[in-house]
Amino acid sequence: MKSIGSVYMAEALEQEKCPICYLNRKAEHDYIFWFLYEKVNDSGIRSMWRQSGGFCHKHSWSLHDVASEPHCAGELGVAILYKDLIENVFLANSTQKRKREECFLCAMERDVESRNIDFFIKELEDEDFREKYSGSHGLCIPHFFMILSISDDRGKAFLEGVQKNRMEDLFFRLSEYIRKHDYRFSHEFKENERNSWKDAIRLFAGERNERD
Repeated sequence: MKSIGSVYMAEALEQEKCPICYLNRKAEHDYIFWFLYEKVNDSGIRSMWRQSGGFCHKHSWSLHDVASEPHCAGELGVAILYKDLIENVFLANSTQKRKREECFLCAMERDVESRNIDFFIKELEDEDFREKYSGSHGLCIPHFFMILSISDDRGKAFLEGVQKNRMEDLFFRLSEYIRKHDYRFSHEFKENERNSWKDAIRLFAGERNERD
């Protein structure tokens, strides 16, 4: 019987995006949803919130977008959190410059990413997983090199082979995209060629936060 981690990783491979990026974003979304639904009035969480002066820029807007989802109804929680921040940090210490602690979602994000990478490497030992990965969207370049640096020789050889095939495919699609901007060939465009420039950004930079 497969573990829940294997189930999540298999789900990630079915997405048209880097599986590590996908799992990282999913964990971020699920944590913020849980945070708004269950932990707004938790004294320990509220203390961390005050110490960090709220979330960082990235996670503040993630908070905004999760709270705005129709099934979340988290706007009230956000209002409570920021009222608390203004009252207990900025109004209470209006003349005192405070050192902000790190956004605790950033710390969580690093931990989640590390665990997802470790689990991915473990899954590489499974033949069925390798087959699924070969037919998937594959890793973005940042996660590819992170995983490559800590994989064994067998894992490195496999990942490098798959990545080479993916690079060659993208190179061909980019070449066709450029060629077909000549009016003589513009009628030959295929959909995967039209999206090739976007795929290149996603490959080299990693998946964007879908709430950006």
